[in-house]
Amino acid sequence: IKPFDRFLVFGSLDVENNLIKGINELETLASKKDIAGIKLYPGYQEFYPNEKRLNPIYKLAQDYNLPVTFHAGETTQEGSFPESWEIEEDNPEKYYHFRTHPVHMAKVAQRFPEIKIIMSHYGQPFTNSVRLILNQHKNTYTDVSGLWKTGKDDTPKEKRMTKKALVKLANECDINQVLFGSDFPIQSLEDSIGHVENMELSLENQKKVFYENAKSILML
Repeated sequence: IKPFDRFLVFGSLDVENNLIKGINELETLASKKDIAGIKLYPGYQEFYPNEKRLNPIYKLAQDYNLPVTFHAGETTQEGSFPESWEIEEDNPEKYYHFRTHPVHMAKVAQRFPEIKIIMSHYGQPFTNSVRLILNQHKNTYTDVSGLWKTGKDDTPKEKRMTKKALVKLANECDINQVLFGSDFPIQSLEDSIGHVENMELSLENQKKVFYENAKSILML
């Protein structure tokens, strides 16, 4: 895809087995402007985002002005997540053992305020925590990708819950911190577009979510 300027690539690394080598490779890619950001996969790899051994990654992102995206929320690797993806987090601490809980990403955002931190997938099922973090840290963002495998398989109740949480995101948070995403092929492009449409946004704010906010983060 290198000859096509429509595509931008985020770099990643194997935190568990090749951390130092991976950081060096990211440094090389960043210096050549071959990557537009960094993507990390807590939960699928055994680390918490706020571990100090990852600070060189964040320092690199800061030096090259690269956004850092985390897989946030449910994984297939960390055991049983709460069934409802809009759980009432009256006691969020009981979920902090999950490596993908957004609270660990918030600590990175606080430690490195110059880095743009993206919490993928609206942190499902920890959507309440994501909204709180967005309002506390203006260098944090979320996307609405991968909120279901396909709309055809979701029950009517699950679809209502999805829309309710999306409307809350639109009403309670700065829309400039919300991004479109598809998670294709896990989620269809049609369903991904439908998530944004379900947020009941003005046309101006839809444009922000679909592309203007991403353009700002990526400095396009």
